[in-house]
Amino acid sequence: MVFQELIRKALTTDPSVFKFEVIDPIIADMLNYENPLRQNLPRKKGSGSVYTVKRRQSLGTSGAAWVSDTDSISEATGTYSSVSFEYKTIATRGRVSRKLIAEGKDYFDLLSEEIEAKTNEFKVVEEDAYINANAVDTEPKKPLGLIKQLSDTGRVINLYSGGASAALTLQALDRALDECKGTPSLIIMSKAMRRKLQSLLQVYQRWIDKTEVKGGFRVLAYNEIPVLVSSAISDEYQVNASGIVGLTGGDSSAIFVINTDEVFVAELTPVTIQPLAKTTTQYDEFEIVCDETLVLRNPETCVMVIGVNPHAE
Repeated sequence: MVFQELIRKALTTDPSVFKFEVIDPIIADMLNYENPLRQNLPRKKGSGSVYTVKRRQSLGTSGAAWVSDTDSISEATGTYSSVSFEYKTIATRGRVSRKLIAEGKDYFDLLSEEIEAKTNEFKVVEEDAYINANAVDTEPKKPLGLIKQLSDTGRVINLYSGGASAALTLQALDRALDECKGTPSLIIMSKAMRRKLQSLLQVYQRWIDKTEVKGGFRVLAYNEIPVLVSSAISDEYQVNASGIVGLTGGDSSAIFVINTDEVFVAELTPVTIQPLAKTTTQYDEFEIVCDETLVLRNPETCVMVIGVNPHAE
């Protein structure tokens, strides 16, 4: 209701002209509201048709050597590759019908309610893309989600074995943290998986830490790393030895350990609301749009755990 009041106030400041540019920041706040994943993924300004990053292929232990005082130092330079992330458009359209207004409802109340409802629907579709887009099927209209990008770069720990998904263990979670170069920023999992983690911590008589993340959310922490919940992460992924093969019908979930210095959203067009030209007396319409893409700059700083059943003991 708070957001509806803000939208209504913006709409009625000058009834002769709907100042939707005033509402744009309110829409952004609504998308962030009770949405810690969106608030804690950095958003960077993009340009052009794609967002391009340079990925360096490390030489590992051969990148440097011990030398004597007079030895020549051999040149050993890592290779770079350009990786492009295409901007994709997410959009929704809402409308307020003439009949509802004629039935006696206030126009601005109806419009603000519809804007809030469409924004909430926008939020669900966007978060699902961050996690699941292109995970199983090629969906050219969507950006590449975390499952797809981490699978393509081999940053997967698959616990599936013997024809079944495994139970979560703290050892498996520690392994995921260890395989990330640098210090991970976030651990992302489903609600059921978070409950399983909390129960494991209690069994091992560990203190259950809480920490504050952007947006003022206080969340569970593991090894001082915030644990965020995403409703887009399924507990019904189908998994086999090769990876995730279906988004439904299975018994597996996924856990993401990411470094937000290297995973972020590039925005070509920030979320914007635009009234549409009136073509009929039956309703007024508006659209909410955004051009963005999810960027994984350095895969070595992130990892995904799959083949883990949050309900298994």
